[in-house]
Amino acid sequence: TTQSGMSVYKLMRDEEGRLQDLRFEYVADKVLADTGLTREQIIGKTQLSLNPEVIHSKFWAAFAAVAEGGSSESFEEHYQ
Repeated sequence: TTQSGMSVYKLMRDEEGRLQDLRFEYVADKVLADTGLTREQIIGKTQLSLNPEVIHSKFWAAFAAVAEGGSSESFEEHYQ
């Protein structure tokens, strides 16, 4: 098993092709441990439905950059 909080998403785009949301396709056990949620509570849901404040974070900017340009992103963000 992985010790990372890896997730696999399906990109959801608006009519102009911009990132609109991310639908969870897979989450590692670490994500479940960190969130206290079950796979059934996460898989098939969207990032914004489970975590709407993420849209104002470095995470969302990184998701959008990767989705739009295919580049990799790396950063640290500490929160509770």
